[in-house]
Amino acid sequence: MKKKTEPICFTVIFMTMILMPFIFANYNESKVSVAENRTLSPQAKLFDENGALNKNFNKDYENWINDNIGFRDFFVNMNARIKYYVFRQPAEKSNLVFGPKMALNYIGENEINDHIRNNLKNSDEIENICDGMQHVKDFVESRGIQFYYLQCWDKDSIYPEQFPNTLNQISDISMTEQVVDNLEMKTDVDIINPKNELINQKKSHMTYCTYGDPTHWSLRGSYIGYCAVMDAINKRNKGMYKRLQESDYDLTPKEMGSTISGGIHLNEMQEAFIIKNPKAYRSDSNLVLDKDSDSRNQAYSNDSVNNDTRVLILGDSYIGSFLMDDFAESFHETDLLFKPVVPDIYRLVETYQPDIVLCEAAEREDNFNAFVTAADNIKNHSYHLGDEIMFYTDDCNKYVYSGIGSAEEGYRWTDGTEMEMSMYLDDESLNKAGNQLHGRFNIAGVYHGKQSVKIIVNDNLVFEGDVTDDDKAIDFNFANPGHRKNIDIKVEIPKASSPADNNESDDARILGVQLKNFTITQ
Repeated sequence: MKKKTEPICFTVIFMTMILMPFIFANYNESKVSVAENRTLSPQAKLFDENGALNKNFNKDYENWINDNIGFRDFFVNMNARIKYYVFRQPAEKSNLVFGPKMALNYIGENEINDHIRNNLKNSDEIENICDGMQHVKDFVESRGIQFYYLQCWDKDSIYPEQFPNTLNQISDISMTEQVVDNLEMKTDVDIINPKNELINQKKSHMTYCTYGDPTHWSLRGSYIGYCAVMDAINKRNKGMYKRLQESDYDLTPKEMGSTISGGIHLNEMQEAFIIKNPKAYRSDSNLVLDKDSDSRNQAYSNDSVNNDTRVLILGDSYIGSFLMDDFAESFHETDLLFKPVVPDIYRLVETYQPDIVLCEAAEREDNFNAFVTAADNIKNHSYHLGDEIMFYTDDCNKYVYSGIGSAEEGYRWTDGTEMEMSMYLDDESLNKAGNQLHGRFNIAGVYHGKQSVKIIVNDNLVFEGDVTDDDKAIDFNFANPGHRKNIDIKVEIPKASSPADNNESDDARILGVQLKNFTITQ
């Protein structure tokens, strides 16, 4: 009898072992694995949405089995814990690595290059970057806008002792240190560099996380960066802006550790830095997004401050995830575009018309060449005395940004009651010129034979009068702003109208003056 029951028992046990993982498999759609922090693969479908046989069924079924088989989380957790507690390494290949005392670090390709310092710039690259940022600064400030650059540092520059000691450095200076040092020596850009303060304060505070977020500064570190920015701005503005003090925050520590693969949580307590009595509020409706809109863009308004200052920040998560609400307590409007610098900064300042521009970049993102590109684009919009801007070619598109029609035979119509153009004067002879410059619009005619025209240069009325078909040009004089300064020109034609409104044709353009070309001379 025993011989008969043994095969049956063995078969039952064997089948149970095989079936148990399927019995306890996950059959719920869109389940998230806590151990791996991801959504598991859905059940395989024999037929697709159109009722046809699913050609990928075998692959889909394999993915479902791999993700949802019973007891999988248990073994994933066991594997992660063995690797963490026994072998002192992450459970799976990733950019997270452990340093001395199991400090958590993020080391992607950029971080490795920065840390071992094999990405240093040559002298020509350094000169181009310095010239590029100087050019951007000069352009922005020619518009009466203050310009600042904030350099944020990655963890290995502040806590090198927490990084794996297997990475050997081939230089005493990093690429970012190399560039920032040259910018401070060779330009007059306001460089905000909180590195030394972040290092000094780590003796008494956690300025970057040990076991928490390894890709950013801690909340204490971000407050140090905030103070550095506000101190730089207040230095130029005679202390007119409020800077939040530690007493303005609730610093009660909160747990902000990280959870790594296998559901292993690394505990870490941080000062909370929660503003006790915030006055600013999110106001996305006030944010004029550029064409490359990013959901991470932010805008704040604050009606309680005693200023009407608008700050435009071109930055990343070092500000977006940590400091926007802090900055918003100081200014009437604070806008963040989630990008460190944009090639078309020429147009951007026209759109936002800020009082302050703050560019920020993380160390791991080598965005310095973006300033070179931005400067090249500014130079492409530059104007030299005597150059002829022809409205009947695409040449004028570099300078005119509103109120102009399409090119026609030898001219373009103004379209609307205002035409606006702007140019960046990049001509050293301007510093030797007199106090006046001369502008001339050559014209081909005006709509209905006569139009009232006003010309405003840099907010100063320089021409007002009637222009007729008999006039061949509109001449005016204006103040010489100097080399690397901006000229904003507004042509107002209040009585411009459309042929459609006058029952002359279906043409709905608001016509005023036919512009042929424009020049500026001494």
